[in-house]
Parts: sequence; structure tokens; C-alpha cells
Amino acid sequence: MDFFLLGLVSFISALGSSAYYFHNLSIKKLESSYKKITDRDLLVLVKKLGQINATELVKNSNLDEKEANFRLKYLYEKGCLKFKNKEYKLFDDINFDIQLPEEESISAKSIIWLANQYNGVLYASMLIAAKGITFFEAKRTLKKFFKERILFFLNDPTSQAKENPWFADNPHDRRRTGYLLMPNLRTDSVSAQNIANLNPQPTANQEIKKTSDAEVIELAIQGKGKITLAILCLKKDISVEEAEKILEKLYKKGIFELKVSEYGTIEYHLTDENLLET
Repeated sequence: MDFFLLGLVSFISALGSSAYYFHNLSIKKLESSYKKITDRDLLVLVKKLGQINATELVKNSNLDEKEANFRLKYLYEKGCLKFKNKEYKLFDDINFDIQLPEEESISAKSIIWLANQYNGVLYASMLIAAKGITFFEAKRTLKKFFKERILFFLNDPTSQAKENPWFADNPHDRRRTGYLLMPNLRTDSVSAQNIANLNPQPTANQEIKKTSDAEVIELAIQGKGKITLAILCLKKDISVEEAEKILEKLYKKGIFELKVSEYGTIEYHLTDENLLET
């Protein structure tokens, strides 16, 4: 029995080592080929040609055939491309003219704006197109905003398709990981702004404007007595971290009480309902 357990442990260890080796090998292959063509440029090429195969990709890039096959298969496995009749095509009707502003890291405000351009729907390919980042970076960014309750998983495509016009022309594939913007963040007010001014950075001689308690309470009144981190972040153009500090401070002072929405979002509700009558 001891020999059996020892053999089993050795076998599992060998499998883990092999998986780690091939994972690192895949990363090295990707990094090497990124220098020749980015994920965004590859998706742009697919849209331009309508469909593509490894031979066409080699002709239109510096990739060799092995690299071309690897990149196309990789983006297919990650849900950025679909494969039919030996050709790769885009899953979504991506607008490559939609671009996010330059910023150190992608802000909540930018994600909300981008999702609103696609009827509240976001896939990694849309973020790749708008920011020029890799699939891995796009996936990590979407997960971050999912954890911050700005996005939620598109795990029920049938019901969502009935409500969201995006899915009329872009059917959801269950193999893909999609996200939807929280309903209370669906707004035209953000998209109406100049995208270059979405995330203004203070100049050297300009002080960062602080958000007062009265402003936060006023926003909650406008929201029928409730507010979320994302709403405060969006309305006052501050980070999610700053919004959390402000709302937690007011919660501890008894101004707000915490409730959880049907989507799992933490909402801050005013404890003084008389404020809604003013």
C-alpha cells in the first residue's frame, strides 16, 4: 500500500511539473509572437479580411506558420474568435474606433463607459480592441471589476438575450466568459462626455477636489435613498478605493446601512428616510 501511495504521489507530482512546464512554454511563445503582432492588431486584421487562417495570417504579419497557428488557436480557445470551415472569424461586431483614454490603470469610469457602448455587455475582445492590451490583461481587468461589483457574469444568456438588444445580432456562446454591467450603471450620461476627458488628471498647480459628506448624501437622495461604490466613483470621478473609504466612514457614523441587491452588489441605504421627502 505504501509503495502504491508513493507511486501515486510521484505521478501527481510529475503531472503538476509537466503542466507547469507547458504553461511556461505557452507564455514564452505568446510573448515572442506579441512582438510581431499584438492581439488587437490580429483582431483588426480578422475584421478587415472577414475571416482568416494561418496561411493568411503569415502573409499579413511577421509570424511564421507555427506561430500563426498557435496565436489563432489561442484566441479561439479564449473565446475571442470562432472557428468554422477551417477559418477563424470574430465573435462580436467590435468597433475598433472606440478607444479608452491613456491612464496608468484602467479606471472604473472607463469600464462603465466602454460597457455602455455595447449595451452593457463586455467580453475580453472588446477590451483588447479599446485598450490594445493582451487577452491575459483584459481577463484580469474584467475579473477585477467583477470583484468590485461593477460587472457580473453573463451566466444566463437566454434570459439576458430577451432584454438586451446586443444579443439579437451577437448570440452568446456558453463557452465564453462574458460580463454585464450592473443595471444601475447603464447610463447615457457617461457616453455623452468627451472620452478624452473621462479621467482628467490634476495638474501640478491644481488641488484634488475632495468629496464632501453632503455631496455623497445628495447623490444617495437622487438615487432614491441608496448609493453604491460604482455610482459614487462614476459621479465624483474618484477611484473605487476612495469611494469605499468615504462610504465606510458614513456607514460607521450611522448615515448609511448596508444591504445586498439581487445581483450581489453592496448598497448603502440612508438610515434617515425623512431626507427623501425634502
